[in-house]
Amino acid sequence: MITQNMNIIYPVPEPLLDTKARFIQIVNTSFAVAMAGQSVKLIGGYQMGIDGGDINRFFNILPNPNLQYKFLPVLRKNFWLVPFSSNKPYELTLLSYLILNRARGVLFVRHPKLAVFLLKTKALFNMPVIFEAHEIFHYSAKNKKTAHILKAMEAFIYERSDGIIAISSFLRDEIREIFAVYKKPISVITNAVKDEQIGEVSISQKLTGEYLFYCGSFYPWKGVDIAIRALRYLPKERLLIVGGGKRAEELNRLAREEGVNHRVTFTGMVAQRDVAAYMSKAKVALIPNLPHSPSMHSSPLKMFEYMAAEVPIVASNLPGISEVLENQESAVLFEAGSVDGLVSALSLVLNNPAYATSIAKNAKILAQRYTYSQRAQLIVHFIKEVINK
Repeated sequence: MITQNMNIIYPVPEPLLDTKARFIQIVNTSFAVAMAGQSVKLIGGYQMGIDGGDINRFFNILPNPNLQYKFLPVLRKNFWLVPFSSNKPYELTLLSYLILNRARGVLFVRHPKLAVFLLKTKALFNMPVIFEAHEIFHYSAKNKKTAHILKAMEAFIYERSDGIIAISSFLRDEIREIFAVYKKPISVITNAVKDEQIGEVSISQKLTGEYLFYCGSFYPWKGVDIAIRALRYLPKERLLIVGGGKRAEELNRLAREEGVNHRVTFTGMVAQRDVAAYMSKAKVALIPNLPHSPSMHSSPLKMFEYMAAEVPIVASNLPGISEVLENQESAVLFEAGSVDGLVSALSLVLNNPAYATSIAKNAKILAQRYTYSQRAQLIVHFIKEVINK
């Protein structure tokens, strides 16, 4: 374990109490880095009546003296009936905090607009800035003008950051090629799963599966539509969908149109600590992402949770997934976006129980490489390398 203490400031210009995957990753990463002996200040957006204890309980982590929370004002659309979103109040109060408190250490940032602001004002607080990249943002732009603006923003971040962490090898290679940052310190550190989930009794040893299982958001690129359409060709199967989002009614309508609505159950949003209860009855866990940005660069949190739970996984054959899961060994991968491919992959697993058990066990063993404690060690090691250089 790395014991030499660093002070890592992790600013997040959003309220932290949220079920979205990024908040699960942010809080658990911060906790793991604190457990590795580093001082972490997680600075989130202010939520009335919410303190650090609430955050710990919500994400089911223990209090740690190395992990401290601070909350700054943030404007988000529909929050307190605000009609627009703006990072300015958060940015300005964060800058004041860094200057007035003479903060020392390292800034760890994953929000691109905030990264630009901090890199532009860096001379005022003189701290290294590490940027954690999760996608190529300009790929998702709705028009050429927006794409040009976003690409320029990303180029500024990669040019000025002291170090870059990419969540997949494919993303790292794209960053290097697009933005010509071949000499910049850059490390691949994937997402992870809680250490205690590795040690839990495997699901396959407890219960016989009852349904196909999907957990996550409903963004189009997540491919939930594909899973619903595939159910039409699997007449004996049920699909449980844990999660929520703006497309819930659209997906319900699709299930009705496909004639499978009586075999699809939507749970709605579920607290992270309760997901395991639903996953414990899964036959197969699905990651049906489509081949679109940001899905191409994604390192899905649920993938690592499925692996740790020892549930057979059927997933899209995309770079961020295939660099972790090996087809036919630790999962069955199918052509992303193909209903026929998903049906074939599911049939292979459902019709071969011994094979399903084998790939699930292999994934469980593989998950031991991808815990938050290991992620924390990699992050701390990389930051110290950047500082030493």
